[in-house]
Amino acid sequence: MRHRKTLIFLTCLGSVLPNFSCQRTSTPTDPTATTLEEEVREISGPYIRVGAMVGIIDGSGSKRVFSFGTKAVGTEDPPDSNTVFEIGSVTKTFTATLLAEMHRRGLLSTALAQSYLPETGVILPTRDGVPITLFHLATHQSGIPSAPHLDPVSGYPLPEGFDSSRPYSAYTFDHLYEYLSDYCSLSFTPGTWWEYSNTGVGLLGHILGRADGTSFRVALQRYVLNELGMTNTDVAPVPATPGNVAKGHDSRLEPAPDFIASDIYQGAGSIRSSMQDMLRFLEAQIGIRETPLEAAIEFSHQPVLHQGSLGEQALAWYIKKLDDGREMVYSGGDTYGYSAFVGFNKAERTGVVVLLNYQGNVKQLEMGQELLEAIHRYLG
Repeated sequence: MRHRKTLIFLTCLGSVLPNFSCQRTSTPTDPTATTLEEEVREISGPYIRVGAMVGIIDGSGSKRVFSFGTKAVGTEDPPDSNTVFEIGSVTKTFTATLLAEMHRRGLLSTALAQSYLPETGVILPTRDGVPITLFHLATHQSGIPSAPHLDPVSGYPLPEGFDSSRPYSAYTFDHLYEYLSDYCSLSFTPGTWWEYSNTGVGLLGHILGRADGTSFRVALQRYVLNELGMTNTDVAPVPATPGNVAKGHDSRLEPAPDFIASDIYQGAGSIRSSMQDMLRFLEAQIGIRETPLEAAIEFSHQPVLHQGSLGEQALAWYIKKLDDGREMVYSGGDTYGYSAFVGFNKAERTGVVVLLNYQGNVKQLEMGQELLEAIHRYLG
């Protein structure tokens, strides 16, 4: 099987960040910290531009939460454990968990994506006679371009009301059905190559909602969020805690529009959550929180192909070998006004969540890795 050698990491916005590596790109000054708490603050400080929440699990099962900055530029209101942030493409790990859990429960009758779509009105493209499967969608092996407006050859017209600052809000499932049936040509034969696709994972979320007879949002709540007790997590634009929401800022620290998507793209990047809830999610990923999702979570961590500097591609997660041979499972996301990182070491039972209310342009992945390495230094 061939795999693309050039690293392409696409955020929920569909921007291209070539040759990105999780390896640290700069060498910090000699640390002056003598405790883990001090080192977390020392590492985090240079990355903070507006506000942030950092949560860690230290190997003993203990959770520690750190608040930085403010909920918005020009205010003195700091974020807290219940403050809601957009998590961008970290959403995809929830979609993958939903896929694995619905499969475990026997709720998916076939692996073929076409089988879950209306019998009339949509025909998914194929290539070389190979159809797209749910597995292809979850691992960026479908060949579907990341988004219609980023597809240079399809000629698909922009939907009415398309706004480049909220590109995914204008697409309905009817638009995507039309694009996939009449305009989309797969970039490669499914299963033979890798290309990051927001449309692919968004379509997966939509299909899982259809398989449940509801919607992505309802299925996610039923099979994942309720099982994990994540009561402060929802699909945008419905924050679970009105009023306690961090305001997003772009790279110039100007107020940024919220990420809004119709059902067809919600599975790719529309979740909002808080540090309290994301630490519950992290505990379940590490295996220190008992949950009915244990089998599904374990399945989602299984590597399926090597993807350059990203590491191993699993179901939405990436698995990277660090310089010292340890293993990091991670995911990151950017929207126009927020950035997020979740990373952990299952063997050491350590982990990190980073939530930022400004567009970090993947800097949060460097920050997250540095924090995970710091936790390792303080293990007993």
